[in-house]
Amino acid sequence: GVVVAAVTLATLPLLSRAAPERFADLPRSPEFRRLLGLTTRYLLLLIVPVTILMIGLAEPIIRVVYLRGEFVEASVQPTALALLIYSLQLPLVALDQLFIFAYYSARNTRTPVLVGVVGGLVYLAVAIPAVGPVGFHGLVWANTAQNAFHAVVLGLLLWRAVGTVSLRPHFGFGLKLAGAAVITIGAMVALSEFLRSTGYLSEFPALILVTAGSLAVYASATRAFRFQEARDLTDRLRTLLGRYLPGSR
Repeated sequence: GVVVAAVTLATLPLLSRAAPERFADLPRSPEFRRLLGLTTRYLLLLIVPVTILMIGLAEPIIRVVYLRGEFVEASVQPTALALLIYSLQLPLVALDQLFIFAYYSARNTRTPVLVGVVGGLVYLAVAIPAVGPVGFHGLVWANTAQNAFHAVVLGLLLWRAVGTVSLRPHFGFGLKLAGAAVITIGAMVALSEFLRSTGYLSEFPALILVTAGSLAVYASATRAFRFQEARDLTDRLRTLLGRYLPGSR
């Protein structure tokens, strides 16, 4: 929520200024297309490590946050599975918020609503047959399917609306992002296994160490792969800190 809200809210006025008066004229606005592609890459760069940690550390997170009082050991596994299923949709949920804002900035509020109505039908189509065999996890899968559907359909319609888009920069970014994700997953697994084998740390310190270590590895991987987007975000953060904390430069 923090990542998505910060990036999309900052981008909304820029998209609004770049958008033409009519939604049909979006192909004539290369600046709108450039901002949309750049913000998409920013969001994915920021949300991918969060997604990896939420999926890989679902059970430790549930244990640290909930395992006390009336919440017993038997509740950990089913709740962790629900968190894992919810986490699968995080990248698409992040992009969905951007796509909705893109439509709003281009003065088209009807399309997100119509896709949302169909998304509600997708939820029912998944939930009704699934809730019997798998219980409340069927509702979780239905929510994930609904949000994923909304993001994919909005994204495809927006892709069509903005006109020709060069895939070359996005393809290279995707390959590097996949490489950084694989390295981060490896680091997370290795750190988790090492701390589990030592047995010296309780669950909360171990969770903090694995999270911090994995994020440090991800940051190092983005530097090694020379993500321009990572350098841009770092420069913007330094500028912001320099504005409010003069000694931070």
